[in-house]
Amino acid sequence: LSEDVPTGMCFNKGLGEILGVPMPMTDKVLAWAQECIGMDIMVDGKMCGKDIAKTRAPQATGIDSLDAFLTAAKIDRAALASMEKAPAPSVPPPKETEEKT
Repeated sequence: LSEDVPTGMCFNKGLGEILGVPMPMTDKVLAWAQECIGMDIMVDGKMCGKDIAKTRAPQATGIDSLDAFLTAAKIDRAALASMEKAPAPSVPPPKETEEKT
């Protein structure tokens, strides 16, 4: 937990927050995990705890918008917009509250 949470999980949650993607299961796991590792990362569902700088969440470096993220990642917005869109899956993904079978 002490490595996976600050690196992978915080990056995913931070990017989801920037994109406006609800992540209720991630929020629950992160709330539990931050207590287990003694860090204050997420407060009221937002990546703004006092230990955010110890993570790889985009917010740890002041990135709080999609434009800032794209700039930091050196992703050209125009090139991104011109990429072909993948076809929608024939079966929608399960909701966060559903078990995957």
